[in-house]
Amino acid sequence: MSIVDPSRGPDPIEQLLLTAYPNPERKGCPGRDVLVNLSGKERDADDPNWYHVWHCSPCYAEFKALRDARWERERMQEQRRRRATWIAVAAAAVVLIVFGAALWVQRNRQPGPVEVAQVTLNLSDLDAKRDVGQDHPIRLHPLPRKVDDVRIILPRFSDGGQYTLAVLKSKDTGTALAVAKAPSVKNGQQLLLSVQLDLSRAAPGTYLLGTRLDGGDQIYYYPLRVE
Repeated sequence: MSIVDPSRGPDPIEQLLLTAYPNPERKGCPGRDVLVNLSGKERDADDPNWYHVWHCSPCYAEFKALRDARWERERMQEQRRRRATWIAVAAAAVVLIVFGAALWVQRNRQPGPVEVAQVTLNLSDLDAKRDVGQDHPIRLHPLPRKVDDVRIILPRFSDGGQYTLAVLKSKDTGTALAVAKAPSVKNGQQLLLSVQLDLSRAAPGTYLLGTRLDGGDQIYYYPLRVE
């Protein structure tokens, strides 16, 4: 779309057409509808009415006013389209910035303090030489649904060494909520294990604590509650 730049001043050819062909009586003028169509480029360039407009200053003045008004409308529409485009681009940029900032915060967020519970499980009243897989109706301190630092006093006559411990849903499935390894430590007549078990996602209920001396085949189970 070609629009005359007002800063360049009046077009000398237009000034000539506006004054060179006076027609005060408007003889032969095609009428306003034709001028509207010409100003909107709705008629073919070979339309014979163009000849009259170029040679009738009043018709050219009316045509020019209609054409300039159309140019101004088109200019305003183009500005609105550009403004809408910039607003859409700016909004998308804001969304990307906010999303990126949220992702950065999520990735760089410092983990909050982990709540740790200190629990002691005393198995010293049991005999480590009982039958393999034998259950015992011992009542152990329940483990909270946290990250638990568990101190286990092993049954009497237990052998020293590296132990594997697991909190199990059942003997059959062997599905473990938490698994840990620890070496036994002698404390007087007792053998102790210190492990950390993450039960923060466990559902409350009854489970089994399974213990096995690494290198051995015997697994002992103890009923355990998670609360």
